[in-house]
Amino acid sequence: MARLLPRPSVLFGGILSFLALSWGGVVLLDAWDVGGWGTWFTFDASPHMFHDRYVTFFYAWFDDRSPVEWAQWLSLGSFAILSAWLASEVKGTRHAHLRTFWLLMAIGGMLLVIEDAGSPRHRILELLAIFPVLRPYADLIVPAFELFVYFPALAALPVYAFATYYDAVRALRTVVVFFWIGFVFYAGAAFFSASSGIGWYHPVGSVLLEAFFSDHILGPEIYRYPELGFWLMDTLVEESMELIGAAGLVSAAVAQVHLHRQAPSALQESSPARG
Repeated sequence: MARLLPRPSVLFGGILSFLALSWGGVVLLDAWDVGGWGTWFTFDASPHMFHDRYVTFFYAWFDDRSPVEWAQWLSLGSFAILSAWLASEVKGTRHAHLRTFWLLMAIGGMLLVIEDAGSPRHRILELLAIFPVLRPYADLIVPAFELFVYFPALAALPVYAFATYYDAVRALRTVVVFFWIGFVFYAGAAFFSASSGIGWYHPVGSVLLEAFFSDHILGPEIYRYPELGFWLMDTLVEESMELIGAAGLVSAAVAQVHLHRQAPSALQESSPARG
């Protein structure tokens, strides 16, 4: 397995390079409108992609089911598969705590894929429409549900695994560093997403649009204008954070696979897990 995978630092750097190139496209097309290519994309190319609707490059490239989100799905799916493989490799050895750790990470990774690809929280929140009495309170219920119920439940397995079995991997510095990157950026993205319902995405995004972006994307023809400030935060900022988090998680699993190749009889020799 390890021979088929790049070094974790190379993998992480490759994903970040893709993200940097994506941001470069946003700067050149949406922020600077270099050579008029941003205007061309918005008013000539994007209607073919979005059924006669004008959209910005950052919306097309970072929105749901976009290239940036495809990279997330690939990273998270690979993380889940590698975690399951690592759990199976430890089966029957004295490292039962390590097997449990990677098994929980595999399940958590698959839940993240389902969330990224299907956004089931939106389907759950649509149930509010069934109860007319709740509709006036939607602006309070939605962020409360996401902040205190949905995202904590989604993070429960990975956080439990990391907190309970930290001793199983703490001696593996590369693995731990990448895990912390993954957790911090995913936690930040989840907080941003859940708190967006309280109304700060739109004003902050609008300030950024007016300060840094070309005038051609501020016209009323743009899809979902004047809420474009919200979609700047929801796509460009939030999806970037999620991709960095996904890159950290898959790089942690790849780092563990490489260590397993070096010492297949014992994935690590750290102290026993707590509890």
